Amino acid sequence: MNKGTLYLGDDGEWFEDFKPSDISRVTSDRLFGVDTATGKTRWEYSGGAIINSTITIGEDVIYFIESTAEEARAKAGTIQTIGQLTHQKLVALDLNSGQRQWERDHDFSKLQFMTYLVYADDMLIATGTDKDKNYHTYALAASRRVTKTEDGDSSILPPGSLLWEDHHKEGKGHHSGHLQHPVIVGDTFYSDQWAFDLKSGKQIRDDLPERRGCGTMSASRHSMFFRHYFHGMWNLDTNKRTQFEGIRSGCWLGLIPAGGMLLAPETSAGCSCTHSIQTSVGYLPRSLE
Repeated sequence: MNKGTLYLGDDGEWFEDFKPSDISRVTSDRLFGVDTATGKTRWEYSGGAIINSTITIGEDVIYFIESTAEEARAKAGTIQTIGQLTHQKLVALDLNSGQRQWERDHDFSKLQFMTYLVYADDMLIATGTDKDKNYHTYALAASRRVTKTEDGDSSILPPGSLLWEDHHKEGKGHHSGHLQHPVIVGDTFYSDQWAFDLKSGKQIRDDLPERRGCGTMSASRHSMFFRHYFHGMWNLDTNKRTQFEGIRSGCWLGLIPAGGMLLAPETSAGCSCTHSIQTSVGYLPRSLE
């Protein structure tokens, strides 16, 4: 702040209501790959309006959801309302060449507040909430599969096929609980206040630790990280929860477990919540004696 500035208070933005301005999607008109050795463009893809929040990579394949509606294609590369992004396709490109491996039409119309796509173990999971804040989750095959029928015959399951789905009312009805980004750790899919078996979709937990603030979850192999009152950690092995008091993250993915550390860049500035030391921190694991 400039010298002499008088600070009176703040009134941050709030995203709880189903309004077009609050649920728009950032879209792109193309994707491209760059050769890291030469800096030259290796490939470029241009199709429909790519929904940026769905771009994900797994096993040298890049996946995303795009809208092929005429109005959406004309405005690709801009922020668009969800009502424009109809006629959606799930697309898979080779990461090295950009060649399209497959595409499949899907009805993701219930994913209205947001649209997420994550990858794990040859599966894609699309999730989001509708205008009444009900979660809708679709687990899809990321590649061609051979399955066995009840009589023992082999059956071909094309890529993009539905494996399981789940629909439930949000479990956290405050601080944008309906906007939570999912997390996959091992064979478990964590979404909202629930945990599901990744392969079958069977619910295995409904008692995830409370996350008071707006921040969404991130995870390492053994722990979950989130904002509660302060920086929060949930040990998945011991079920113990810890807080790092005095410092908190912002309203999005502000805690980054990477390289054996927990990185917590400052993201809380400008929020109306108090009790925060606004600083960036890196945590190392405590040595075991």
